[in-house]
Amino acid sequence: MGGGTVAINGTRMTDMNAVPDVINFQIPLGSIEVWEVTNNSGMAHPLHLHNRHFQVLDIDGQPPPPELMGWKDTVIVPPGQVVRVLVELVDTTDPRLPYMFHCPILEHEDMGMMGQFFIVDP
Repeated sequence: MGGGTVAINGTRMTDMNAVPDVINFQIPLGSIEVWEVTNNSGMAHPLHLHNRHFQVLDIDGQPPPPELMGWKDTVIVPPGQVVRVLVELVDTTDPRLPYMFHCPILEHEDMGMMGQFFIVDP
């Protein structure tokens, strides 16, 4: 997140009214993944995941505080830090409807700080 622009992995979603212009990942159904979220900016960015939940594994290698334990759909990633989350990608596949992840700060959403992925049959 960040890196001099409001982007995720250096990519911005630019046209949210068209067929999705950015599909960042195609993830096989049933996958359990560890996502490493690095904030390269000077401000905190929340990360929100639509219709999926995750567990915070650690923040800069340290266990999460009690309020970040359990299933979440949003976590704040402090500036200059790395948050690792465990994501289970089960239940639903639809090749027409991607899942979205984004920074829910409205100005950042408007500038395209978001991404999408499909859960696909293996």
